[in-house]
This record gives sequence, structure tokens and C-alpha cells, in this order.
Amino acid sequence: MDLHPTILDFAGVEYKKSSLDGVSLVPLLKGEAVQHKPFQFSELTNTRMIFDGRYKLIQNHNDIDELYDLQEDPHELMNIIRENAALSQQLLKQMANVRK
Repeated sequence: MDLHPTILDFAGVEYKKSSLDGVSLVPLLKGEAVQHKPFQFSELTNTRMIFDGRYKLIQNHNDIDELYDLQEDPHELMNIIRENAALSQQLLKQMANVRK
């Protein structure tokens, strides 16, 4: 989704940024930005995922939800969702905002 605005920027074509879902990668590629987006989001069939740079929340519509601290558990071996209800709710809210 970010390729469309990136190509338009490289081509010098003006466009209404609010009309596209993606964000141009040009500032990142030029070294002008350190962070492209505050969250990574993906969706596939019955599963959605949000990652904030440390925590990864996976919402499984046909199974249990999962939360991983990728700084402490990069191989996603320990689901910490039960101990982190507030963080899970915060990430779910962010995920809902991505859908708007």
C-alpha cells in the first residue's frame, strides 16, 4: 500500500495524501525519517496482527489471541496476553483505528 504514494513522490506527481491509505517511503529512503509508521499492521483471512516495535498482538478469530514481547522473546515462544490485559486492550484499540 505504500508503493503507490512512494512512486507518485519519486515521479514528482502531486496528490492528496489523505486520499491514499499508504504513506510514501521517500523520506525513509532519503534518510530523513527514522520511523515510517508507529505500528505495523497486517490482516489475513481470520487473523489480524499489530506490532508497535516491541509488542506483537495477534488476534485470531478462530482461536486464542496472542501477545509477544519481541524484545524479550524474539521467537514468540511465550504468549503473555493473560498477564498484560491493559496492553492488549491498548493494541486492540490501535488496531481498530487502523481500520477506520
